[in-house]
Amino acid sequence: MLVDFWGTQGYNVKEMIPPGQLRWRISLYSQTKSVDNSGQEVLTPVLIAAVWADYKAKVGTERYTSDVLATEYDATFLIRWRTDIDDTVTLSFENKTYNILSIDEVGFREGLLIKAKYINPSDLTN
Repeated sequence: MLVDFWGTQGYNVKEMIPPGQLRWRISLYSQTKSVDNSGQEVLTPVLIAAVWADYKAKVGTERYTSDVLATEYDATFLIRWRTDIDDTVTLSFENKTYNILSIDEVGFREGLLIKAKYINPSDLTN
Protein backbone atom coordinates (compact mmCIF):
# COMPACT_ATOMS: atom_id res chain seq x y z
CA MET A 1 0.00 0.00 0.00
CA LEU A 2 1.37 3.40 -0.98
CA VAL A 3 1.08 6.29 1.44
CA ASP A 4 -0.27 9.61 0.17
CA PHE A 5 2.47 12.05 1.08
CA TRP A 6 0.92 14.79 -0.99
CA GLY A 7 -2.27 15.26 1.05
CA THR A 8 -4.35 18.44 1.00
CA GLN A 9 -1.45 20.63 2.21
CA GLY A 10 0.97 19.20 -0.35
CA TYR A 11 2.30 16.37 1.81
CA ASN A 12 1.35 14.38 4.86
CA VAL A 13 3.96 12.39 6.73
CA LYS A 14 2.54 10.10 9.38
CA GLU A 15 4.72 7.17 8.37
CA MET A 16 8.13 6.75 6.80
CA ILE A 17 8.33 7.07 3.03
CA PRO A 18 8.00 3.52 1.68
CA PRO A 19 10.53 2.55 -1.01
CA GLY A 20 7.72 1.73 -3.47
CA GLN A 21 6.54 5.34 -3.33
CA LEU A 22 9.77 6.55 -5.00
CA ARG A 23 9.41 5.16 -8.53
CA TRP A 24 11.16 7.74 -10.70
CA ARG A 25 14.90 8.23 -11.14
CA ILE A 26 16.17 11.82 -11.14
CA SER A 27 19.70 13.23 -11.30
CA LEU A 28 20.84 16.22 -9.25
CA TYR A 29 23.53 18.54 -10.69
CA SER A 30 25.58 21.41 -9.30
CA GLN A 31 27.09 23.99 -11.64
CA THR A 32 30.88 24.40 -11.66
CA LYS A 33 32.64 27.29 -13.37
CA SER A 34 35.31 26.29 -15.87
CA VAL A 35 37.15 27.90 -18.78
CA ASP A 36 36.69 26.66 -22.34
CA ASN A 37 39.32 26.58 -25.13
CA SER A 38 38.67 30.20 -26.09
CA GLY A 39 39.15 31.42 -22.51
CA GLN A 40 35.46 32.01 -21.85
CA GLU A 41 34.00 31.10 -18.48
CA VAL A 42 31.27 28.46 -18.78
CA LEU A 43 29.09 26.60 -16.31
CA THR A 44 29.60 22.85 -16.37
CA PRO A 45 27.06 20.51 -14.73
CA VAL A 46 28.55 18.09 -12.18
CA LEU A 47 26.50 15.12 -11.00
CA ILE A 48 25.81 15.23 -7.25
CA ALA A 49 23.68 12.08 -7.13
CA ALA A 50 21.06 10.02 -8.94
CA VAL A 51 18.17 9.40 -6.53
CA TRP A 52 14.72 7.82 -6.47
CA ALA A 53 11.79 10.23 -6.31
CA ASP A 54 8.03 10.50 -6.41
CA TYR A 55 6.83 12.83 -9.16
CA LYS A 56 3.73 14.98 -9.56
CA ALA A 57 3.19 17.00 -12.71
CA LYS A 58 1.52 20.37 -12.60
CA VAL A 59 -0.27 22.08 -15.46
CA GLY A 60 2.05 23.46 -18.13
CA THR A 61 1.74 27.01 -19.41
CA GLU A 62 2.68 28.88 -22.52
CA ARG A 63 3.73 32.52 -22.62
CA TYR A 64 5.32 34.94 -25.04
CA THR A 65 8.87 36.12 -24.34
CA SER A 66 10.27 38.60 -26.88
CA ASP A 67 7.66 37.50 -29.44
CA VAL A 68 8.59 33.82 -28.94
CA LEU A 69 6.20 31.32 -27.42
CA ALA A 70 7.89 29.68 -24.39
CA THR A 71 6.54 26.46 -22.87
CA GLU A 72 6.87 25.98 -19.10
CA TYR A 73 6.18 22.90 -17.00
CA ASP A 74 5.97 22.88 -13.21
CA ALA A 75 6.62 19.69 -11.28
CA THR A 76 7.01 18.54 -7.70
CA PHE A 77 9.43 15.83 -6.63
CA LEU A 78 9.61 14.02 -3.29
CA ILE A 79 13.00 12.56 -2.40
CA ARG A 80 14.64 11.23 0.74
CA TRP A 81 16.38 13.76 3.03
CA ARG A 82 19.67 15.18 1.74
CA THR A 83 21.87 18.05 2.92
CA ASP A 84 23.82 18.66 -0.29
CA ILE A 85 21.20 20.39 -2.44
CA ASP A 86 19.82 23.92 -2.54
CA ASP A 87 18.03 26.13 -5.08
CA THR A 88 21.19 26.51 -7.21
CA VAL A 89 21.09 22.80 -8.05
CA THR A 90 19.34 21.63 -11.23
CA LEU A 91 17.65 18.29 -11.69
CA SER A 92 17.24 16.11 -14.71
CA PHE A 93 14.11 14.01 -15.23
CA GLU A 94 13.10 12.23 -18.44
CA ASN A 95 15.68 14.14 -20.52
CA LYS A 96 14.48 17.53 -19.25
CA THR A 97 16.45 19.86 -17.00
CA TYR A 98 14.45 21.58 -14.27
CA ASN A 99 15.40 24.64 -12.23
CA ILE A 100 14.60 24.27 -8.54
CA LEU A 101 12.17 26.90 -7.25
CA SER A 102 11.92 25.77 -3.62
CA ILE A 103 12.87 22.94 -1.28
CA ASP A 104 10.71 22.10 1.74
CA GLU A 105 11.50 19.65 4.51
CA VAL A 106 9.03 16.78 4.88
CA GLY A 107 8.63 15.50 8.42
CA PHE A 108 11.74 15.70 10.57
CA ARG A 109 14.49 15.03 8.04
CA GLU A 110 12.36 12.35 6.42
CA GLY A 111 12.35 13.80 2.93
CA LEU A 112 12.50 16.89 0.73
CA LEU A 113 9.69 18.27 -1.39
CA ILE A 114 11.25 19.97 -4.42
CA LYS A 115 9.21 22.34 -6.56
CA ALA A 116 10.83 22.82 -9.96
CA LYS A 117 10.20 24.47 -13.33
CA TYR A 118 11.17 23.33 -16.82
CA ILE A 119 11.38 25.90 -19.59
CA ASN A 120 11.87 24.46 -23.05
CA PRO A 121 15.21 25.93 -24.21
CA SER A 122 14.35 25.50 -27.90
CA ASP A 123 11.40 27.83 -27.37
CA LEU A 124 13.77 30.56 -26.12
CA THR A 125 16.32 30.21 -28.93
CA ASN A 126 13.97 30.21 -31.93
